[in-house]
Amino acid sequence: MLDRAARSVAKCGSRRFVATKLLLELAVLHPIFLLAFFGSVGLASGDEPTAIRSQIAQDLLPTLGLEWALWAPIDGAVFAVVPVRHQVLVINAGCFVESVGLSFIKANGITLPGEHSHEDTIGL
Repeated sequence: MLDRAARSVAKCGSRRFVATKLLLELAVLHPIFLLAFFGSVGLASGDEPTAIRSQIAQDLLPTLGLEWALWAPIDGAVFAVVPVRHQVLVINAGCFVESVGLSFIKANGITLPGEHSHEDTIGL
């Protein structure tokens, strides 16, 4: 899907191709993934729908920023310079780091300076 869309606007392998593919990955797929993550893990944990919505409202944008900070350089490298035989290894290493971070955020929320903690928001 990403390759097809990127090929429609740029020559395969060009900087514009890599940038288009990276933009599509970060702007389209990552928000969908995070919504699915918070929703499915919340339901599997027995959270009430209101608690899931509350966590999504509070944590989605900050978590998306962290996702972009992690995945932009990884995906950019994978799309541009990592040999095909090593791409799965690089992506799996990134997924491991992401899983640890998302598990921490799911358990603790994200509290930015000057904000109340996640537990204060959902009444724990």
